[in-house]
Amino acid sequence: MSRAKCEHPSNTGLRLPVYLDDRRGFAKQTAHVTPIYHTLAARLMKPTKKPIYIGALFAGLCGLLAVSLIAFSPTIIQATVILKNDCDFENSVFVLENQRTKDIHEFRRGVAEFSVLRNTPMKLVFAPKYKDAEYFGKEFRVKQHQTITADCNSNNWSLMFSD
Repeated sequence: MSRAKCEHPSNTGLRLPVYLDDRRGFAKQTAHVTPIYHTLAARLMKPTKKPIYIGALFAGLCGLLAVSLIAFSPTIIQATVILKNDCDFENSVFVLENQRTKDIHEFRRGVAEFSVLRNTPMKLVFAPKYKDAEYFGKEFRVKQHQTITADCNSNNWSLMFSD
């Protein structure tokens, strides 16, 4: 059984001397051989659609990512929340608490202004300095301009006594 080094099945190659191994020693013979640079050039020149498909797929994915980032990005708004106080407490007793980050936003003259992501859950509570009292405000989703009501006529607040 003979094996030729650099042997190629096509007949387009050159007739070059090749050393064949027939297990008894090496014998110099001539055979059809295509040098390696011919095969690489043939492969590179061969028309193929794979790079076009891969490029189109990559461009499509990048476009889809860009559109989704623009369309679905969270919008930061400058929220203005007006407090309608139906309680006997001062407006400074109430604050807004961000339910995700636990940030506190104070009211000044009955208005709280702050930057936040649209539709962030917020809650009206007593300021943290009033540890002995608790206000149970309803959770709401913040909008750019809105009015909330502090109603102490119902059972929305409690006073806690420490021993």
